[in-house]
Amino acid sequence: MRWAIGVALLVGFAGGATAGTSTSRPVVRRGPWRVLWADLHVHTRLSDGFLSPFEVVLFARRQGLDVVGVTEHNLV
Repeated sequence: MRWAIGVALLVGFAGGATAGTSTSRPVVRRGPWRVLWADLHVHTRLSDGFLSPFEVVLFARRQGLDVVGVTEHNLV
């Protein structure tokens, strides 16, 4: 029973990360520079997250992020 719940959660997270359209964020400029949207603290399933690195990229694109910083525990 527990494994079925775990599989259902993983399928839900993976499906949610790969489905849908991307969020459009406005382009913000400060002088000649463009401000980037970023999340600099992300974990993948290689550490204690739920998504694979590829799924993290897809999810970040859907959220309209320009930059993602993957910060795994005890990994280089």
